[in-house]
Amino acid sequence: MHETLVGPGPSTPVDYQRFGELSIPNTTTRLPVYVHIPFCSKHCWYCDFNVYERMGRLVDPYCNALVQEITDTGRILKDRSRVGAVYVGGGTPSLIGAILLTKILDALTSELDFEKGSEATVEANPSNTTEPLLSALVEAGYDRLSIGAQSLSNKRLAELDRLHSSGESLVAIKRARAAGFRSVSADLLYGVPDQTVPEFSDGLKRLLDMEVDHVSAYALTLHGGRAVTVGQSRGGTASDDVMADFYGSALEILGDAGFEHYEVSNWARAGHRCQYNESIWQGGEYLAFGCGAHGYFAGRRFSITRQPQAYIDAIDHGSTTVDYVDRLSTSHRLTEAIAFPLRTQNGIDLRMLAETFDCDLLRQKRGEISELITHNLARLSDGRLRLTDSGMILADAIAVRLIPDNVS
Repeated sequence: MHETLVGPGPSTPVDYQRFGELSIPNTTTRLPVYVHIPFCSKHCWYCDFNVYERMGRLVDPYCNALVQEITDTGRILKDRSRVGAVYVGGGTPSLIGAILLTKILDALTSELDFEKGSEATVEANPSNTTEPLLSALVEAGYDRLSIGAQSLSNKRLAELDRLHSSGESLVAIKRARAAGFRSVSADLLYGVPDQTVPEFSDGLKRLLDMEVDHVSAYALTLHGGRAVTVGQSRGGTASDDVMADFYGSALEILGDAGFEHYEVSNWARAGHRCQYNESIWQGGEYLAFGCGAHGYFAGRRFSITRQPQAYIDAIDHGSTTVDYVDRLSTSHRLTEAIAFPLRTQNGIDLRMLAETFDCDLLRQKRGEISELITHNLARLSDGRLRLTDSGMILADAIAVRLIPDNVS
């Protein structure tokens, strides 16, 4: 049951995300914002995101509720927060059409002081990226398109429950270019049952032939009962050694093409890094809207209720949309300040750790850092500890080793 938030009158904005409980300083920092669209034509067996199929009747009321949440939140925060990069993900945002996606971006622009020139990303499925849709999205202000290709093998796409073909992915990229998106990105999965490294490598090369600006390559992981059951019935994911071979292929092919490996799973041409992703992996705060979305603001991590109908009801009744809150301890923030940037090309800012957390990582973890450098897994330069390409695939395990012993 949602807590009802009562204001002095009908024109008073509702504090759906409980920002009134927080001490929010005035800041000129531009916050990235994530917006979640939970609808999909099909919920693929491996997908662990908050998505729902066969809910077309809720699309309009959901988007109206989403715009209301954005509008009221903007009025609650007023000049104390300003939006930088926007990322509209899902689910399948392109499924709801240009009119609703335009309405959402307009709300962000007008109510949250969206900075002109900031990046606005929208995710799309290849099968519904029509020319009129893409042109309308560019006109609305979206300048970056992320295409969920997942594979360029039709056999693999069928096994993954995807509804598009490899040809549709390539056509979507071509259409995005023609529509005028500043950046075009494509996602690929590796480690899929029966997938070979040459097959994955061929997919990467075909994306490069289409002149994409950004590639996200993700190792298939099995989370949740359905994913584990189906995945194991098909042979499971690849072994760690084979996963390393897939990863090495991406490093070689994309590196030779001049792409920057700026985060564990992300590569970009110069000037085409995803601004939203970069901020998140540096541990920055961000706003979030929509069911199942997670945000981090004013020292508080929170998540929005997951069910679309419950979310709509909460907005309609003036109730809070937040169903989970975690106010981060100093130890928690230190852990994230080590683990998150370690996944990126920028690495850990050692001076910041010392000044903010009184943590001398070089002294406390001298042996571990020396070993990482000796094995060419990390390097020290300009006051930062950065992982090499070889180290990045082990980023999570390395982060565990670098957390100070006195951090619980």
